[in-house]
Amino acid sequence: MENVLVLEDIRKSFGGAEVLKGVSFSVRSGEVFGFIGPNGAGKSTTMKVIMDFIRPDSGEVYIFGKPNRDSAVKRRVGFLPEHPYFYTNVTGYEFLRFLKMTLSIPEDEFRWRVETYSRKLQIDWALGKRLSEYSKGMLQRFGLLQAVLSDPDLLILDEPMSGLDPIGRRLVADLILELKDMGKTVFFSTHILPDVEKICDRSCLIIDGRITDLIEGDDLHRIEDIFMERVREIGVKEVL
Repeated sequence: MENVLVLEDIRKSFGGAEVLKGVSFSVRSGEVFGFIGPNGAGKSTTMKVIMDFIRPDSGEVYIFGKPNRDSAVKRRVGFLPEHPYFYTNVTGYEFLRFLKMTLSIPEDEFRWRVETYSRKLQIDWALGKRLSEYSKGMLQRFGLLQAVLSDPDLLILDEPMSGLDPIGRRLVADLILELKDMGKTVFFSTHILPDVEKICDRSCLIIDGRITDLIEGDDLHRIEDIFMERVREIGVKEVL
């Protein structure tokens, strides 16, 4: 099976402190891949390196077989940051129309995607409201909506379940699984281990800037045990 995302020996330091210490893993086409680890393990830094927001000190990232810096590759990727920020003085629909201008989506297709995905995420009723009126959970779901608007082949989601109530988590999980059924690849970081067990085909565990485990198959059902075992072995003080 083709690998759509490959990280090879990624290292990154800030102020002399090494945050990523040789991170390597790959994500296969059409799978849901979870990226888990305690606070400060390097998850968000890894995401920023993948998206080419920051450059690694060494190592390479490949997306669809090309360097992640390739502009053609970036057009095939949808991204949701851990703390999404939107212009709050516009409505949800106005913000999406602004994105349409940058994505060159045909009008009929744009309307269909907005109507379809906003309904699935249960925020269709709120698109006429200013984003300043959205709750944290609504903004999180709106962030996922904007990430899928371009119909990307690869979705990279940083803590997509953060700030969601059980209903919101279920809506996001269901959409991720539906996107997988459409042939999309989803790579997401999280600290909510039950979500990994329910929706992931594989996952990897990062602790102290290193990948410690690749978890798949039946081991996904004991992911919390594996996580806690590694934390105890390495002596991490801050967990989840």
